[in-house]
Amino acid sequence: MKKQYFFSFVLAILSVIAAKSIVKFGAKSYYHEKAISFQKEDGYFDLEHANSIQQLPMGNAPLTHLSMIDSANYVCIQSQTGNVVLYNIDSNRVSSPLNFGLLKPFRDVIVVDSSLFLFDDDMSVYRSHAPFDSISTVKLVDGNTDFKSGGICLHAITHRLFIIKDVPLNDIENSKRAVYTYNLNKTQFIEEPLFTFDVEDLDAFAEKNNVKIGFFKQDEFGDTIHGLSFIPTAIAVHPKTNEIYILSSVDKTIAVFNQFGELVNMAVLTDRAFSNPSGMTFNALGDLFISNNDLINNSIVRVNWNRLFQKKSTNSLIFGL
Repeated sequence: MKKQYFFSFVLAILSVIAAKSIVKFGAKSYYHEKAISFQKEDGYFDLEHANSIQQLPMGNAPLTHLSMIDSANYVCIQSQTGNVVLYNIDSNRVSSPLNFGLLKPFRDVIVVDSSLFLFDDDMSVYRSHAPFDSISTVKLVDGNTDFKSGGICLHAITHRLFIIKDVPLNDIENSKRAVYTYNLNKTQFIEEPLFTFDVEDLDAFAEKNNVKIGFFKQDEFGDTIHGLSFIPTAIAVHPKTNEIYILSSVDKTIAVFNQFGELVNMAVLTDRAFSNPSGMTFNALGDLFISNNDLINNSIVRVNWNRLFQKKSTNSLIFGL
């Protein structure tokens, strides 16, 4: 009888392990299946020639963490206060700060199915429905102070959030970067990263592809060397290519990864339009919007997505090929 109980116990343990493995494999399989079946559109951004530069009204703090509500309206965070505001790009108007009845400043805000997902400074997660006030806001997850986001975006086809981990000042010499996910259906952070990359790989890619980098960083010995620090401030998924764009404000650099986390392109933004690029998002057409976190040049820069009907030779301005 004892052997039978022991055998049943072992079977139960094995069943739990198998179930967990299936769930883990199923999640990865689901993402890869969605990625493989995605119909990419060929196109490019001409990052050296912005289509428009919209200066924000006087008296408004710079906007970061842009997320689109509809073609005209965006939700953003004011960089100096951590307040969440609405921005209408057609009228160029910024709303008063939304009052969610919460005391802590916000790190990120994302639009998901007309709701707002809010992340405070402790990485606690809240959801708010229109009219986006204290009554319509609920807490979903308690914060984790060991994990801070550098930027968050929605990956619509898998209904997950992508989170690029912040790089604290005391860990800036670490060249490893990681993108994580948040499962919206289960309202939980996924501990395993979606993919990781090394800043040294970006430096090597730039050298191989003649991307001119004019930045310097400190190595582990405290010496100044040529290269990228790449401290992420924004992440966004291009709706026409399913590629993942990550912006580093300090380097004025965008790195582009394919849907499997492989580096496929990068570009350094020009000083003329991008004085201090911080926030980044796309509209449904694939146009790129970048905000300058700059009191003097407090602006939103738009670069249109140009669809390709014939293949072009690759250069530093071509994305999505």
